[in-house]
Amino acid sequence: MSRLKFINYPPIAPGSQRVGPHKGTLVVNIAQGFEAITGGICSGTTHRVQGPTSASRYSIPFFFAVPLSLTLKELKQSTAEIVAQIPASDDRKKRALDVPSEFISPAYSCYGEAQLRNRIISHPDVGQKWYPELYEKYLGQGRMPNNVRADVVEANTNAVCV
Repeated sequence: MSRLKFINYPPIAPGSQRVGPHKGTLVVNIAQGFEAITGGICSGTTHRVQGPTSASRYSIPFFFAVPLSLTLKELKQSTAEIVAQIPASDDRKKRALDVPSEFISPAYSCYGEAQLRNRIISHPDVGQKWYPELYEKYLGQGRMPNNVRADVVEANTNAVCV
């Protein structure tokens, strides 16, 4: 699933504290897909929509992701060799286990279910209108930790993936 947008951010009031553009740079936010691929060792950055500075600024985000049908088992099998080569301190490896991420949680049958859950949580009005059962299922969960119970995983094995 790839998407491309062109966004114009109008100016904001002077004195607002924002991180401005860095001249001569290109910022790439790999985000949670990369976090999922590396088993959490390389963490994704938090996506925040910030108001623009006193001048217009443009953004051309390109969104890409792993296949929505990809299961956590398939992900781990296909990336094991690469992940093994990532230099990571013990603290970084511990963080990969401790930091919750729905994209690497066994509570979801596949990446697509985690992605759909994320969209329902991010846009509850849309989720409630078009996916009322899933809205009820996911609304109370917040972010699922990586160390979910086996019965939760078992309950989700017949979920969204085909």
